[in-house]
Amino acid sequence: MSDARPAIADLIERDYHDALGRHHRMSDEATARLTAALERSSGHPTPILSTPRPTRCYTPDWDRGWGVVAQLYGLRSTRNWGIGDFTDLRRLVDLAAAAGADFIGLNPLHALYAADPSRISPYSPSSREFINVLYLDPLEMTGYAESGAARAAVSSRSFQTLLDRLRASPTVGYAEIAAAKHGIFRVIFDTFEHRLRAAPNDEVVRDFASFTRLRGAALRSFALYQALSSLAGFGPDWMSWPTKFRDPTGAAVTQFAKEHARELRYHAFLQWQADRQLRACAETARRAGMRVGLYLDLALGCAPDSAEGWVGHAETVPGFHVGAPPDDWNANGQDWGLFAPNPEALMRTGCGTYRRIVAAVMAHAGAIRIDHVLGFNRLFVVPAGGQPVDGAYLRMPFGALSSAVAVESAARQCVVVGEDLGTVPPELPPRLAEAGILSYRLLIFMRNGGRYLAPSEYPHEALVALATHDLPTWRGFWVGRDIETKYRLGIHPAGLSQDQERIQRAAECDSIREAFARAGFDAHDDASIVVAAHRFIARTPSRFVAVQLEELAQEIDQVNLPGAPVGAYPSFARKLGRDLDAIFADPTAEAILTAVRAERPR
Repeated sequence: MSDARPAIADLIERDYHDALGRHHRMSDEATARLTAALERSSGHPTPILSTPRPTRCYTPDWDRGWGVVAQLYGLRSTRNWGIGDFTDLRRLVDLAAAAGADFIGLNPLHALYAADPSRISPYSPSSREFINVLYLDPLEMTGYAESGAARAAVSSRSFQTLLDRLRASPTVGYAEIAAAKHGIFRVIFDTFEHRLRAAPNDEVVRDFASFTRLRGAALRSFALYQALSSLAGFGPDWMSWPTKFRDPTGAAVTQFAKEHARELRYHAFLQWQADRQLRACAETARRAGMRVGLYLDLALGCAPDSAEGWVGHAETVPGFHVGAPPDDWNANGQDWGLFAPNPEALMRTGCGTYRRIVAAVMAHAGAIRIDHVLGFNRLFVVPAGGQPVDGAYLRMPFGALSSAVAVESAARQCVVVGEDLGTVPPELPPRLAEAGILSYRLLIFMRNGGRYLAPSEYPHEALVALATHDLPTWRGFWVGRDIETKYRLGIHPAGLSQDQERIQRAAECDSIREAFARAGFDAHDDASIVVAAHRFIARTPSRFVAVQLEELAQEIDQVNLPGAPVGAYPSFARKLGRDLDAIFADPTAEAILTAVRAERPR
């Protein structure tokens, strides 16, 4: 699609084929609703702002690197508060760097909802520009050491008993952890407020002031949303707030900001601390010799009732969510509940907001992964309250979006990987390659008919892994744990019984064994199969290989189960079964890391 201003009708792709090859056409009623929504949010014609366009995203002058990817919240340790934190991350960096890794990949670290800790998906955050403060290590925060009240509260028998229980839980207890951490955060902040008043020229106070100036209006708006959403009778859904507070630039919000300046400083303080602790992790990676460092994940978007939705609602398509059409893994399609950006508004503003978000995620990263980069070309949108089969594709301004990313990538020397899985239109791969955005390749999908591809058949400009957080772990795939779980929860692939799926899976596993044998790898038992799988992907010519921490830990259950009924599966809450030192000391983990290092020596 040209990035010239299009007609509204040209933005809607009513006819499409899903991943199963079936033809769909958006109904006349849904099309009319989408057209009206686009017209309402497009505003008055204005000149299209241009974005500087470097030729490509940054590409390093070396390749065949590798790293370990992890879910930060799921890390266990004897010292965290029931959720993995930035101190755990530094330990992971040390262990992986000692094994020869070039990067640590993480789930999105985006800010969630202060007023509703039950909303835990990192892929449906409140703001992608700011950080989830539950990853803070309170004992490393500015002011903790000087706060006798904070130290006394933490060392109390009742608090330590709570922490022991939170650590022992197999899942992250987000609500209790949020209450415990914010209780101590408040006490630490009281100490900082005293310092701010008593020593305004203190170096640390000046650093906080510099941070707030740098992050500017975006930080103020985010802090406002967090503060307002926490008021009695408000909650996270800004669309249900009193009308006068729904406009982030309105008089009522401006007055609230004046009257609650301290509360806004509290939320800004937490973001400053999170930024400092994440920066320390990045510096640890550099000192340890990692050539990339942190590899951070950028989610596709946020829910309409989020902080991003509040500030930018005029640039979204009201009444529609982003989702996915039916495929092999989700026969009914998906409604991800994310707001749909208006492509006309993106072009009109030169993707300025998106570029700022990208810059924030890249601030301490040597590489980023853009979730569902297919959205640069088109997004599947679903009527809110409807079914995914009622959806259609909305064409997006690829040139403007890719240029916004390339500008920041080139400026920060940050590698960009695009998660290009799903229904991929034929024109997209060459456009991504031209933009210097690396592809994403998974062993379980790399086949031609029934034959799994050899390592030499993998592309060079790609990151390769066994699977992702949305797919079975290697052990789970091999024993069919995902099949068992999906049928137990009523998530059925189209036209297949559970027995048929198991027969199909057995055939896939046989084909994988054959591919390993052709490559000369021994795979006669569970341990040798998982080592062979990692040696197999490490032998590819692809630029990067990612080793999932779940595979090193030999986990059987996947991180997230798309389509699972609410509360039926602990998506984004499951912890690893062991702490990091135990995982890295395990003989199977050592064999995996040794195999990858042998194929990809630094």
